[in-house]
Amino acid sequence: MASVSVVPTSLLVRQKRCDAEYYQKKYLEYDKLMDKNNWLPLKKYFTSCDYGISIKMNEDSKGEKIFRMDDLKKGFAVDYNMKYADVDQNTVNRYEVKYNDVLFNRVNSEEFVGRTGIFKLKKKYIFASYLVRVKANSSITPDVINIFLNCKFGKSSIKRLSRRAVNQANVNAQELKSIRIPNITKKIITNLTNLSNMSWDFYEKSNLLYDKAEKLLLHALNFKKLKINNDITFSEKYKNVVASGRIDAEHFMPKYKSITSHIKNYSNGYKRLIDFISVSKEKIDPKLNPAKEIKYVELSDINHLVGTIESSSEIQGKFAPSRARMLLNENDIIVSSVEGSFNKSAIVPDEFNKSVGSTGFFVFKSKQNQPGYVLALIKSIFFKEQMHREASGTILTAVSDKSLKNILIPILPNKTVNEINKLIIESHKFQKKALKIFNVAKTALEIYIEKNESLSLEYIRKNIK
Repeated sequence: MASVSVVPTSLLVRQKRCDAEYYQKKYLEYDKLMDKNNWLPLKKYFTSCDYGISIKMNEDSKGEKIFRMDDLKKGFAVDYNMKYADVDQNTVNRYEVKYNDVLFNRVNSEEFVGRTGIFKLKKKYIFASYLVRVKANSSITPDVINIFLNCKFGKSSIKRLSRRAVNQANVNAQELKSIRIPNITKKIITNLTNLSNMSWDFYEKSNLLYDKAEKLLLHALNFKKLKINNDITFSEKYKNVVASGRIDAEHFMPKYKSITSHIKNYSNGYKRLIDFISVSKEKIDPKLNPAKEIKYVELSDINHLVGTIESSSEIQGKFAPSRARMLLNENDIIVSSVEGSFNKSAIVPDEFNKSVGSTGFFVFKSKQNQPGYVLALIKSIFFKEQMHREASGTILTAVSDKSLKNILIPILPNKTVNEINKLIIESHKFQKKALKIFNVAKTALEIYIEKNESLSLEYIRKNIK
């Protein structure tokens, strides 16, 4: 049924907007709530609101790390897979991100405009031009601004202000400043700020545990003794070309031989990947149950740093894309089969049991029930380089099921395997706690806005133990 909003022309002039989406009934209801409770524009709480630098970036570690939209995850600015910008010290001084700065993504597809994260890292970073850096004054904390912009009221305001074009939308700095926020009591500000810091602490613990597991694996595999031959000219025996069924030169590059030779010479021996894991072929067709809601997991939902599923799309079966076919069960390990995204791998947690994954994933099951260890292995250079070697295709370069038999895995001592597995599983538990706490903060703020302070505080007490 059509929804109609009637507004006076004076409002169109005052808002300088005539697009119908801006005056949807839900937004007009928010306006009434804001007016009734004297919400103030965010600019009242800003000491500064600045655009970042427009500059060519590189992946060669030249210059300073630079934040982009992809580096804002779940309410925080994170150092996962960043690019660099080669800039002088004066530029660094102008665009350096400081502790507790809030970064806001102002332009991209409509889905990503408004992505916001608070910066709590300790190293030096700058930020790109499609981000806005916000500094808060003493009347509020930056954590609360960040939580508000991530809660449903902030997101709704951002979506309303978003100016849409072909495949792109934007919200500029002036519009960000105009977003209204309620007067929040000191007690709520303190509690929300504590939750934000608690969430970040858990993320840091998770990352430290994963780093420890990764270092343990590389140490056990004598990574420091790995010598990779990067020669760009080489020859290959005809019989090896025939046996492989491949004639593309890239498949025979010396660096791949360096990897497999290192594995074959490992003191504890080696075996094939398929001897260590089984490859699931379980598929479903969501369109057979068109009204049923499914959780659909694709490559963009993966946190490639620690190997977790960060999100999913909740869709009815009738709207599922054709690639939504792979059945995912708890403790499965999913890894991208597509070249360019082999780092996209994760363990399926209990909340994603019986979800649906993209056909762009391999779905592995650990034969020794060590999903954490399997994840650590497939995220290592030893696995990923062999995947690059096995990749083939023209328009879409990927690894086929049959090529998995060519991937070799070193056999580590059981004690090391168990320790790595334990560290990865603990790392993922901390990730889950961090996300839960940040979500509690968002919901608590929403309850405060819709209800009152006491119910908000009660919600926090019940959900943070």
